[in-house]
Amino acid sequence: IPRASRTEFGELLGDRIKLRVAAPPVDSAANKELLDFLAAAMELPRKAVQITHGHTSRNMTIKLTGLTPGDAGKKLPHS
Repeated sequence: IPRASRTEFGELLGDRIKLRVAAPPVDSAANKELLDFLAAAMELPRKAVQITHGHTSRNMTIKLTGLTPGDAGKKLPHS
């Protein structure tokens, strides 16, 4: 959700998680902030976090290189 009051994890939605991003969806600012936030939260270098589907959608698929799904799940606040 772009233009949120702050960038943070939201609730789980099935096998996805909602994220709130403070940046507006202009000139890819929200996507950049989202990827920077996830890289920091997952303790990965920024280049290890990529949007693979939905660059202009609210429903995106993110690829985390260097983490197993279990390790990524442990770093989420809801796990």
